[in-house]
Amino acid sequence: MCGIAGVVDPITPPNEAVLARMEASLVKRGPDAVGQYCHGPLGLLHRRLSIIDLSEAGQQPLYNEDRSLAVIANGEIYDYIGIRNELIGKGHAFRSDSDSEVLLHLYEEYGPQMVERLNGMFAFCIANLQSNELFIARDRLGQKPLFYAHSGRRIAFASGPRALASLSWVDRTIDPQAIHDYLELQQIQSPASVYCGIRKLPPGCTLKWSNGTVTIGQYWTPALRADDGIVYEDAVSELKY
Repeated sequence: MCGIAGVVDPITPPNEAVLARMEASLVKRGPDAVGQYCHGPLGLLHRRLSIIDLSEAGQQPLYNEDRSLAVIANGEIYDYIGIRNELIGKGHAFRSDSDSEVLLHLYEEYGPQMVERLNGMFAFCIANLQSNELFIARDRLGQKPLFYAHSGRRIAFASGPRALASLSWVDRTIDPQAIHDYLELQQIQSPASVYCGIRKLPPGCTLKWSNGTVTIGQYWTPALRADDGIVYEDAVSELKY
């Protein structure tokens, strides 16, 4: 488990103090190290729980060869070694053994369609450091959390809503419908959150931020089959508790 956060704010560009306030609620998600990128309107933050590539080479943000792209990620890509070897064969150069760096080069090779290649649990952001465009994705079943807020030319995202609530421009009004849903259903349905100004990125979805516009796309949905030929007794025996 790691914690990620980021903000694009051309009105009041983020600084280390802004990122530190966002970081405060994410320390528990990544107690081992912290990494930041802050330049112009873009700020990126990563709290690390070291699991794969424990060296400093795995510290995030991670950058591509010409440092035009950066990635911050939470989660694990299960088949990253095979993907890494494939990308090396296509000429990509890796600086670490981290599974998160695979995301960066996979994006270089396939663009947004890279998510269709992923097997894992993840929430990540790939930032274009020249245009400040963001590509954010969440795993198919939503095992890893991702919240976001946007207002006009500003956007922010994080692994937890408290990080976003630390930003002065985010609407922190409590959503009464969300409270009702939690008390009634024991959960707040996506894309809502407890705050009116903060939303969840639904499972199996991507978010693109470009020129002040948010575009949400769904790259996966469960395939529901009415009858796959299995008998009831076999289904019972295969059910995992």
